[in-house]
Amino acid sequence: MVLALPLPKALLLLMVVVLFTGCGAAEQARHDRSDENVNSAKIALTGEVTFKNDAGVVAFKMKPRDDGAKLFNAAGEEMARFTYGERAGEITKIKIKDATDKVLGFVSVSLNRYKIIDAEQVDQFEFQSDDGRDWKFKTADEKLVFRVKSRDYGFEIETGDKVTHAKIKVKGNKVSLRDSAEETILSTKDSLPALAMVPFGFDALDSLPIQSAIAFAVVRDLQQ
Repeated sequence: MVLALPLPKALLLLMVVVLFTGCGAAEQARHDRSDENVNSAKIALTGEVTFKNDAGVVAFKMKPRDDGAKLFNAAGEEMARFTYGERAGEITKIKIKDATDKVLGFVSVSLNRYKIIDAEQVDQFEFQSDDGRDWKFKTADEKLVFRVKSRDYGFEIETGDKVTHAKIKVKGNKVSLRDSAEETILSTKDSLPALAMVPFGFDALDSLPIQSAIAFAVVRDLQQ
């Protein structure tokens, strides 16, 4: 047996359903736009970027140059330099050297893909995304090390077992790397996209120059 609602009540019910559906869609769209704005903003590396540690003390600095960038420690001493190398099709290779001009490795850059290569030209790791939003950090033999999930506050770095390892949070003009307990590890108030802070959470790299070179490659890539 089907009960027919009087016309005014039926219209009222329809209006309520449409209203809630519209609000839900609007909220989802707002969330998606916020997510995109935080994580996909094209922020140029136009000046020196100062990174501070958990105590708010300068840890290191990265300064752009015409042919790449340089990395300095807190005392202003050069630690590494990143220079644009050869370009083959859509792939650009960034060379990493220390202050004595010794080659430390390379970062091979293509669309949403960064390969970390050692000084002997052997692939070591890959930081890659299929959609430009969520990322994976894998070894050269495809072993998953970290997942990087896009969030409305920035990014969440998870282990291969989906356990929170770290977070990248954007608040105002401050971008910070935080551990799983929400304690700040590293931060900057200079112009830096959230994605460029992610490599500093990859402790599997165990090399600040390599982490910084990936960050530089990300900034350069987002500027294209």
